[in-house]
Amino acid sequence: VHPDDRVSFRSSINAAMKSADGRYHSIHRIVDPDGTVHWVEEFGGVEFGCNGRPDRLLGIAHDITERKTAEDALRASEERYR
Repeated sequence: VHPDDRVSFRSSINAAMKSADGRYHSIHRIVDPDGTVHWVEEFGGVEFGCNGRPDRLLGIAHDITERKTAEDALRASEERYR
């Protein structure tokens, strides 16, 4: 997880661990080993063990880099034409 997004990502996970359904949703950046930054939208959930404590974190992350790039270009274009 990108350093600037770690606090909000951890908050999502912590909230999921305290919620009844254990689900979370997060949009954040990740950094590949080569330094490339990608945007991901992540959905997941916390599975609790028989003792009621968090046991596993399962989820899926979808790369939305192209979408975020298009949104940024549209926003910049709209600002230029205002």
